[in-house]
Amino acid sequence: MEAVRDIGGLTKDDEVTMFFTEFGDSSINYVIRLWISIAEQVNYLEVQSQAIIRIKKACDTHNIMIPVPICIFHY
Repeated sequence: MEAVRDIGGLTKDDEVTMFFTEFGDSSINYVIRLWISIAEQVNYLEVQSQAIIRIKKACDTHNIMIPVPICIFHY
């Protein structure tokens, strides 16, 4: 949550919130809610993109690996 708190365009009145949603096969899934001050679609997409980039950088900094699905092909 710390990684996304200072993204430009977020409202000052609403908190950034995070909720764990489920256990995946090799993960704990979560949702982060961010409130933006402008309702334009492009602003929503920009904030979403910045949040994803910042979360990935925070994971890398703290050596948190994001599980990636592995496809096994049988011939």
